[in-house]
Formats: sequence, structure tokens, C-alpha cells
Amino acid sequence: MWIWAWEDEEDEDERRASNAPPTPEKREVKHLFEDAVGPYFLKYAYEPQYCLAEKLFEFALYGIHSNEGMNEADDPIHEWSTLCDPEMREVKAPADWLDGMYTAQAQSSIPS
Repeated sequence: MWIWAWEDEEDEDERRASNAPPTPEKREVKHLFEDAVGPYFLKYAYEPQYCLAEKLFEFALYGIHSNEGMNEADDPIHEWSTLCDPEMREVKAPADWLDGMYTAQAQSSIPS
């Protein structure tokens, strides 16, 4: 999370990083950061598709371990599908993946 976009009362949302901070102090911190890292880094830090990819990578890296986690993954997965080629837009929710995985495992364990 970006220190100029952090609000104790709110959930983290990487997409707010590019917004103008509410206080002069936070605007100064953001300005110093942006000057230090430069435009190449900022492209990957602020553009929506990269923020979304980071969120999806987080699910891939740490996994989804609860129903709440599956619900949290649904929105970014469906949002990602809107960025994809129209022929690749059929994206399943995590619960659908798990249902398919468990069905395949059950069928493979049935003796013939």
C-alpha cells in the first residue's frame, strides 16, 4: 500500500495510489516518490491493469483458503476478463474452479 493513500478506516485499494492525496504532506511524499522512481516504474505502479495483475498474483502466490477469499477473488478475476481479448472472456469464479477440480478428482478415484 502507498503511504500517501493509506487510511486506517478503509480497506487497501491499490487503484487509489494515483489519486491526489488529501493533505499537503501526503502530496509532498507522493511527489518525492514519483520523482525518485521515474515514469517507467510509475507505469507499472499506477496503471489499472498492473494493479489488477498484482492483486491476482497475490491470490496465486498465497492461495485462496476460505469462502471469504474466494469472494474477494471474484471481482478482480471478472475485472481481468474485461481486459482480455473477447475470445478469452469466459472466466470462471474460484468456486467454479474448485467444483470442477473436486468433480475431476472424484471421477478419477472411481474404480472402473
